[in-house]
Amino acid sequence: MRLLSTAVTALAVCLLAPPGARADECRDVDTTIVTTFFVAGCRSPVGICTKGEVPPGPLGGPTRFSALSVTPGALPDMMDYTGKLVIKTRSGNVRIRDRGFVNGATGHYFEFQQVVGGTGKYRGATGMLTSQGRMTPTGFSGSLSGVICRAHRKDRDHEDDADDSVDHGDDDE
Repeated sequence: MRLLSTAVTALAVCLLAPPGARADECRDVDTTIVTTFFVAGCRSPVGICTKGEVPPGPLGGPTRFSALSVTPGALPDMMDYTGKLVIKTRSGNVRIRDRGFVNGATGHYFEFQQVVGGTGKYRGATGMLTSQGRMTPTGFSGSLSGVICRAHRKDRDHEDDADDSVDHGDDDE
């Protein structure tokens, strides 16, 4: 399964990378992500939010996720969802759009995550990640892998990518 997700990620990055992206501006990501559900301050339209942590590395830092939609999946125990994830790194925030599914019977989940920008050094960032793992009684625990590419300095200076709001106020600054 790991080989399949790596291949899907590599293909997506090749198709979604901006034409002027240089290889040295892209970094591989292969890490873990652990999150917990929270209610106070959750502004998800479907009431599902998590906060968590990615260990030190290219995307190391605290995370916040807000589900935007949850719908029944193609199979009886499956639920499809979309959401927004922000990872607050030392170099800036990374904004990610999630699309995934979770099996309610087994707790397994799989997500496609498109990097759509950020702040600081991640202003104008692109890339594609996948995450997979298990839902726990208190949140999620899994892997996070793929590629993230920073925009050229020239591109970052002319781009307004400041909307990192997910649902957690001052954590997005």
